[in-house]
Amino acid sequence: VATILRRLYKARMETERGKVHSGEFYLPYPVFVLLEEAHHFAPGGTDVVSTAILKQVLAEGRKFGIGVGLISQRPGKLNADVLSQCQTQCIMRIVNEIDQKSVAAAIEGVRRDLLNNLPALSKGQVIVAGAALNTPVICRVRSRFTRHGGESKDAPDMWQQYFSPEAQDSRRRSEAPLNNNNKPFNLLR
Repeated sequence: VATILRRLYKARMETERGKVHSGEFYLPYPVFVLLEEAHHFAPGGTDVVSTAILKQVLAEGRKFGIGVGLISQRPGKLNADVLSQCQTQCIMRIVNEIDQKSVAAAIEGVRRDLLNNLPALSKGQVIVAGAALNTPVICRVRSRFTRHGGESKDAPDMWQQYFSPEAQDSRRRSEAPLNNNNKPFNLLR
């Protein structure tokens, strides 16, 4: 992430300043970067290699056409400087008290009664606050139209399927010898 952000920042800065007109660092259009699990790239209490460039991009990147969206289910684990640089926050249900306090400290102008509702927000509700709005609001996000692709694997179910008599029989048949020398031939490879 640090390398990508550094290269992106350099390319947009040099393109905007007219220093490059082609090549590797020519990037003639704005870019928006989404960082999922952002607390891994800018953890609070310790610096990792990506923290410094992330702070720089958040502080200066907008003037060069770089937007950054930080996504984290644990905002309390995010670097406070990084969190404070986020101009607009979309906050969904947060139960953990440490995460609630870090969000409250980072967001200016949000009524305490809204923040007190963080643990009670239902699925799809979000508090939107910051530079994009005059007043923080609670919104409802529509259900997704796309298939969810980030779910965890159901390992016990997968093991059960893999070791089922039907699956074992199918694997035995696919590895059965097809010639006279009795060497197995695996169709699945």
